[in-house]
Amino acid sequence: MRNLAAGKAGILKNRGIVKVLLTTYALLLILAPFIYELLPKEGTEFPRVHEKSLAQNTMKLEQAIYDGRLDEINPEYIREEWQQKYNGKNLKLQQAEEEPVPVVVERKPDNDGVIEGKYIASVIYQGMDFSDKVKTILFDLSNDTLKLEEVGDYFEFTGVISERDFALSQFTESRNIFGEGTIRQVRYIYLRIPKDLQIQEKDDLHFNYTGEVQVD
Repeated sequence: MRNLAAGKAGILKNRGIVKVLLTTYALLLILAPFIYELLPKEGTEFPRVHEKSLAQNTMKLEQAIYDGRLDEINPEYIREEWQQKYNGKNLKLQQAEEEPVPVVVERKPDNDGVIEGKYIASVIYQGMDFSDKVKTILFDLSNDTLKLEEVGDYFEFTGVISERDFALSQFTESRNIFGEGTIRQVRYIYLRIPKDLQIQEKDDLHFNYTGEVQVD
């Protein structure tokens, strides 16, 4: 009888512990979003972008580049600007073959003897804007050849993602944000050249003049 009574007492005790644990867990789930607001925010914060409008905004940005409507582009996306005098009649473009950046060329209305270049880049991942972290472009004009080269280190970021709809992602689960999700990136080199300057076309480097492409 003593063993039976002790067994029942142990079961009741275990049930009591489980009940307390479940109650505590439920309370933590309810309070987690409020606790999160009180926690100090440390580290780098990135601008957030709404996913629903992301695809549409990306298409609008690309179309504005292809149309030469740079005045409609967010100035923060223009990562590099360059210009240099050039009085030659022909120009060659050269770019690394590993991952070439699309090139868009605008002809100026006159022959002002100046070539201008801009590097336009927008990188959105998981709704966060990493545009200011991308590599930049080096413009190097010599011997009738304009070399376009990406320079700088690749950017890597590992952080904490909070999902308030699941109570702070079960209390701030740490994940590498590049392991999942979608990425939207726009990377273009935009050149403005004198009216009569001819660019020598090459099979390994494709470019478009403004007004030639319609983004679908």
